Amino acid sequence: MDLKYQYFGNGWSEVSPAPLVILHGMFGMGENWQGIAQELSKNRSVWTIDLPGHGQSYRENEQKISYHYTDLAKAVSVCLEGIKNQSALSQDQKFIICGHSMGAKIGMALALLQPKLVKGLVAVDSGPIDYRNRGYNQDVLKMLAEMQLAGYQDRMAASQAMSRWVPDPALQGFLLKGLKKNQDGYLQWRFDAAGLLRAAADIADWPFEQANFQPFQGPALFLAGALSDYVSLPDDEKIIHAYFPNATIEQIPQARHWVHVDNRVVFLMHLSEFLLTIG
Repeated sequence: MDLKYQYFGNGWSEVSPAPLVILHGMFGMGENWQGIAQELSKNRSVWTIDLPGHGQSYRENEQKISYHYTDLAKAVSVCLEGIKNQSALSQDQKFIICGHSMGAKIGMALALLQPKLVKGLVAVDSGPIDYRNRGYNQDVLKMLAEMQLAGYQDRMAASQAMSRWVPDPALQGFLLKGLKKNQDGYLQWRFDAAGLLRAAADIADWPFEQANFQPFQGPALFLAGALSDYVSLPDDEKIIHAYFPNATIEQIPQARHWVHVDNRVVFLMHLSEFLLTIG
C-alpha cells in the first residue's frame, strides 16, 4: 500500500535531531497537522503521513482496506522505510512517532511490533485500551451511514444537513475539511467512509494482549485532554504503563479529544519539551 506523505524541514544530516513522524486520527489527514509540523520543523525533520483510506492515500477504486492495527502498523512501517530510501536517513534510523487517536494506536502498535523503528512515542488522547463499548464516534458514524452527501455541491448546505447528526460546530468544521468536489461538482469524502463504517469496531479495539508482547522500553508521552474521557486518570495509568513502562502522562487543560486544536499552546509546550529530552 503506497501511503502519501509530506516533508517539513531544511534537510537532514547526521547531527540533526531525531526525525518526527505525525499520524492523524480517524477521518483526518496529514494536512490537518500542517501548522504544527511547520512549527516543529524549525528544529528537526518532520513528516506527516496520510494513513490508509485517508487523504491522498485514499483511492476510491482501491480494494477493501484492512483497518486492523497490525496491518495499519505494517503499512506505516513500509512507508517509513520508503522515507529512509528517499532521504539521507541511514537504514538504522529510528523515528519519533506522534499520533492522535487512531494514529496514536497505530504508533503504539508500531512501537510494540517494530521497536527498532521507534525512538520515542507521543500518544495524543488515546491509550492501549479497547474503546468498543464506550460509544465514541457514534454520531459521526450514523451520519456517514445516513447522510446522502452526493446530493450536495455547497459546503454550507452540507454543514447544515450534517448538524442533524453532529451539532457540535467544532466537530463539523473538522469533518468539513474532509470534503472535496468530484468531477461533477458534487461533494465527496476524502476518506474511505464505507470502509471506516465497516471497520469501526476494529478501529475502536486494542487487539494486542499484554502477555504476547514485550513492553516498549523507549520514552513515551501520553497527552490526554482534561475534558475528554479517552484517557481517564488515574484509572488508565496502570494499563498504559504495562505496555509503556517509561511513559509520562500529562493532562492538557481546556482540551477535549482534539487536544492539539483546543489547547495548541500547552500541547506544543509539552511536545517540544519531550522532543528535547530525546534529541
